[in-house]
Amino acid sequence: MASGALSILMKSLKRRFRRLRPLLGTYVSIDLWGEEEGKRIHTIMTAGFEAMAKVDRLMSYHRPDSDLTRLNRAQPNEWIKVDPATAFVFQTANDMFSASQGIFDVRCGGALAKAGILPKMTNVPDNSFDYGEAPVKIKGRWVCKTSTEVMDLGGIAKGYAVDCAGQLMRDFWGKKSFTGIVNAGGDLKSWGDRVFLSAVKIPIGETSVLKSFKAKSIAIATSSVRVGLGADDLTLSAHVKMPSREFLTDSLTVTVFAKECLWADALTKIVLLASPTLAARCLSLYNARAVVFAGDGRLESVVN
Repeated sequence: MASGALSILMKSLKRRFRRLRPLLGTYVSIDLWGEEEGKRIHTIMTAGFEAMAKVDRLMSYHRPDSDLTRLNRAQPNEWIKVDPATAFVFQTANDMFSASQGIFDVRCGGALAKAGILPKMTNVPDNSFDYGEAPVKIKGRWVCKTSTEVMDLGGIAKGYAVDCAGQLMRDFWGKKSFTGIVNAGGDLKSWGDRVFLSAVKIPIGETSVLKSFKAKSIAIATSSVRVGLGADDLTLSAHVKMPSREFLTDSLTVTVFAKECLWADALTKIVLLASPTLAARCLSLYNARAVVFAGDGRLESVVN
């Protein structure tokens, strides 16, 4: 092959860049394939990580100054000004609450804290409210909670962080063609023309198995019922039905495929907690599909 032809071929090949960072309570990886110089691609990656870090600062249950914590410590019907991103996630949570007939309810923080899965939050009002009302009211950037119950956005915010990182990096890059994957502990989003394998870890007792899916330009989220020991020596998972506060005990793993990762993230909880009919209805509403694995790694069902 002539040297000129070889040079053209090499320039047409997209290089892969990968970085890993502890974030959002897990390890987040960003993979980009492109023809840009390495310095510019790493600048884009840094912007992606910062977008996720911002979501963590705004919506973390553990941060004393987050929007979520300020809302949890406020009185019901006390309006709190929050970041537009926080208002958007709460609006999506309200929409999911309505679509799932109350199955997806971010007011699970108190139950998780009582079980020892989350730390107990101090300086919050006593519990007393009607579960039939959506968790919050929203007017632009102003949000107020409708109850005294402690809220947790752990079932949706990580997916939203992945979406934010992907969108920001695509905007940063411009109109040039490139492929990327953001993976936050199994919640991931990909874009571009590359087909890749997504591995889902399914816990089986003290070990686990991996199941792989071919994916392209899609968001994927996975949730597993991991049974462990709670604060009162009760065997509990991190998935709780509200308002009964009943914890799931059947070992299941759900993977959802959707357009947006925050939808996929929340829908995994709905599939785990709702009836098959209601779960299928919610998946259809968001044009998503799900696969469910039993505790022994066997494929139990596919829900379109």
